[in-house]
Amino acid sequence: MAHKKKGQLTVSGEWAKHLRKYMRNQFWKGERKAGKELVRAELKDDCPGD
Repeated sequence: MAHKKKGQLTVSGEWAKHLRKYMRNQFWKGERKAGKELVRAELKDDCPGD
């Protein structure tokens, strides 16, 4: 990196900046999937025919 002096360590947030959007997408994808599974489980438990 041009703004770093020789010997300086890169902070995790700086080198992983390109992963932020991907990680955010992965997090929310998991949240949506968990929500859908919760709804399915609730519907299964509340179904009077079963």
